[in-house]
Amino acid sequence: MADNKSPQARLPVDKYPKSIPIIRWFLLILEAGLAIYFALSFRLILGILFLAYGIVCLFLIFPLIRCVRCTYYGKRCNFGWGKFWVSNVFPKSEDEPFGALHGWSILLWPVRLIPIGLGLRNLPLWIFVKFSFMQNGLFLIYLAILFIHRKFYRSQACSRCQQQKVCPVYTGRIGGLEVIK
Repeated sequence: MADNKSPQARLPVDKYPKSIPIIRWFLLILEAGLAIYFALSFRLILGILFLAYGIVCLFLIFPLIRCVRCTYYGKRCNFGWGKFWVSNVFPKSEDEPFGALHGWSILLWPVRLIPIGLGLRNLPLWIFVKFSFMQNGLFLIYLAILFIHRKFYRSQACSRCQQQKVCPVYTGRIGGLEVIK
């Protein structure tokens, strides 16, 4: 979903400063750690499958959907994959535009939907009966981390990206069509 209501405040960068991917990875580690905790505390097998799926998403699906078509392929990008992972493992896709496979991002949704679903499953209990920090407080922290991470990358990474005009995440458009907001 795009939420760009203000004009671009910064000029795009050719290579991101190291601080941007470091902060994004810190927030990702916090987010992933809590998500894995929720899945493991619900069912061990779900936690193991969730962890395996998250690794596949991070190291395979995400790079193949976005990174191989990105301007930052072979350079330091805002996530850190462009130079250190993707360009050493996957060939650059020269024949498709950046957002060509954005619809396949639906494969990444379970990485966020499962922990949110697990956190919300006890919602009636903690509203009407009792609040447990280990279950409910950590879930609220998880939601805060999601919010902070999104606000950070939208303000510090997206606002400097060379892909802004063609990025479905930034513009909310896929192939010229407006994404449902």
